[in-house]
Amino acid sequence: MRLVMKFGGTAVDSPDKVRHVAHLVKSHKKDNEIVCVVSALRGMTDGLLSIADSVKRGDKTSIDEFVKKSAKIHTDVAEGAISDKRLKNEAVAVVKKIINELEDVLGGIVLLGEVTPKSLDYLMSFGERLSTPILSFALHIDRQQLWRG
Repeated sequence: MRLVMKFGGTAVDSPDKVRHVAHLVKSHKKDNEIVCVVSALRGMTDGLLSIADSVKRGDKTSIDEFVKKSAKIHTDVAEGAISDKRLKNEAVAVVKKIINELEDVLGGIVLLGEVTPKSLDYLMSFGERLSTPILSFALHIDRQQLWRG
């Protein structure tokens, strides 16, 4: 059977919760094909909408603060949720790469001085693009830990 499991932002906003979700997904794997959908971490979507308004005003200070805060939150969750050092480092590298892209996109939008519907859609994708690899790497760890246990 194919199961679709959807997890909202509050379900993945801490290392403990990410590990719990990974365990939950893994526990339903037997005899099922799992499709896992993960929302942005709690507050990220609202933060992206807010930063879009700041971009319209050319407020570079808010952008820098938002990028730093987003990087810290996502890096902290990844580091806390994944115990295997190699996979943790890979997850953090992916998060940092996406954060760098987010910073570039915001900088480009500031230069244009407008937020078009297309650029807003692209900007809004970053929440899920940041949360998904964290859970993906946590699932990999969860699988390894279950094999050992």
